[in-house]
Amino acid sequence: EFSVTTNDYGDIAYGSDGKCRFEFINTSRTPVLIHRVRTSCGCANPEWPNAPIAPGDKSSISVEYNTRIPGTFQKTITVYSNAKNSPVTLYIKGNVIKETQP
Repeated sequence: EFSVTTNDYGDIAYGSDGKCRFEFINTSRTPVLIHRVRTSCGCANPEWPNAPIAPGDKSSISVEYNTRIPGTFQKTITVYSNAKNSPVTLYIKGNVIKETQP
């Protein structure tokens, strides 16, 4: 169970830190193993735990968006696991602002 499924960066500066974290807890009675995490583009890089998450334990999936791409974005991150509610879709959105030179 994810505490939040959408990360809204809002306006974010060009070239800034595009990292966010989606925290979750295993509410089942069996260990959860994340098999893979797919993004809707190559502009977001996910990282997830390789080890099983025991019942009651917390963990997270980190996503880094490439903030060297100016403009508005809305991307999906699909999490595949052995959980009953798999796949789970997470969302990132925002607007990368590139300052113009005078």
